[in-house]
Amino acid sequence: MYGVPHPQCPGDEEVPVSLPRRFLRLRLMIPAILVIGFATLLRPSTQLAADNFIFYLPSGHHLIPFASSGGAKYLSVIQVLNMLGKVEGIQEKKTSVRIFFNSMPIDLRTAATKIQIGKSDYELQQPVYLVDGKWMVPVDFLTTALPPLTHLAVEYQQGTNRIFIGDVKPVSFTVRLDPLANGVRLAIQFTDKVSVHTTSSNGKWVLFLGDRPMEPMEPSYHFQNPYISSLQFDDEDGLPKLILTPTSSGMHF
Repeated sequence: MYGVPHPQCPGDEEVPVSLPRRFLRLRLMIPAILVIGFATLLRPSTQLAADNFIFYLPSGHHLIPFASSGGAKYLSVIQVLNMLGKVEGIQEKKTSVRIFFNSMPIDLRTAATKIQIGKSDYELQQPVYLVDGKWMVPVDFLTTALPPLTHLAVEYQQGTNRIFIGDVKPVSFTVRLDPLANGVRLAIQFTDKVSVHTTSSNGKWVLFLGDRPMEPMEPSYHFQNPYISSLQFDDEDGLPKLILTPTSSGMHF
C-alpha cells in the first residue's frame, strides 16, 4: 500500500453504494457557513508520489517512476518487463541491447526509434535512450510492444500517467454542479460501485475512492463558483482520489 494513512475522523462518512443499474450518485452539500475544521490532516497528495506511472492489472496496480525528456515520458524497460513477466537474459553492447522476455528476443538501439521483437520491426514515436546504465523507452513502447509480447489488451489515453493491461474494467464518473439558495450541490455519478471515504487536507477536501481502477473522463474540473474552485482526480500514489478545492476557507463539507 502506498501513501499515508487516512484514519476516520469527525465528519468522515461512508457513502451508500446501492443504486440501480450500477450507478452511484454522491452529493456534497456545501452551505456557506463557518465550521471547525477536521482534527486529522493529511499531507497533500501532490507531495506523496510525484512522477509515478501507474500500471493497472487484474492482479492489482504497480508504480514505476518515469523521467521526462523533450515532452515525452520515459520508463525503464527492464522494470516494465519484470513487472509483466520474466526477463530471462540480457545481451548488452555499447549502443544496443537484446533482452529475452518470456523466451522472446527484444532488440533496442540507443537513439533509434525502430525496435525489433522476434523477427518483426516496430516504430516508436520517440527514440530509445541509454541513461546511467538504464535502457529507457518512451511510453508508446507500452502500446506498441506489450500487445505482441504479452498477448494482453492494452488501454492507454495519451498524456496520462496510467495504463490498463489485461481484463481491467476501470470505473469512470461524471460531474455536475447545481446552485442552491445558500450554497452549491456537487453531484458525482460513477459507472460502478465505489467506496468513498472523506477527509480534509490543508484547506481542501479529499474523497478517497477505494482501490478500484479509475479512468476519469477529465483529470480536473474548474468552476466559476463562489463556493467551489476545482475538482481534481489524482492517483499518483496508487490511491484513486478526488481533491475538492473550495473558493474560500471556512466552508462546511
